[in-house]
Amino acid sequence: MIPQKIATLALLAVMIAATAVPAEARPSRVGGGTGHGTAGAVGSVNGNTWAREHTLQTNSDGSAAGVSGGTFKGVNGSSGARDSTTTVNPDGSAARRGGFAAQGPGGTASSQGSASSNADGTYAGSRSTTGNSNATGNTYNGSTSYASTNGAKHTGTRSDVNGVEVACSSLR
Repeated sequence: MIPQKIATLALLAVMIAATAVPAEARPSRVGGGTGHGTAGAVGSVNGNTWAREHTLQTNSDGSAAGVSGGTFKGVNGSSGARDSTTTVNPDGSAARRGGFAAQGPGGTASSQGSASSNADGTYAGSRSTTGNSNATGNTYNGSTSYASTNGAKHTGTRSDVNGVEVACSSLR
């Protein structure tokens, strides 16, 4: 499926930008080791730039909250960003939300999702994803939800440049 490939490639681009950089080109952490639970990094190689940040706060009652984000910009005109938040409560319940958006010569992709678990062990979550091919104009819009009480459900619509719904295999 083209939209899933776009989403996968966008996520891969973020991961590559953050990790596949020669050690000598990587700057030192910004704010790392401050005792405040915050660390970040920024960098640039051959005109490709990125930044990454993470903050974690723990409390004496056992609760915790974390926030992270990252962004990149490529010399080929690609760019993207991701973010997430996580909270854990003293009773063991937790919630997470995150998303990303990216665009480049091949198209655009974005996804947002959330998940939560209750102290009693029940859980639920959902994710929505969109993708668009610059080459064909084809789009994908999908949504997946799940809950421990009733399982998973997925819906997705694939459309051509005229907005006409097409079979997934037609988008390849």
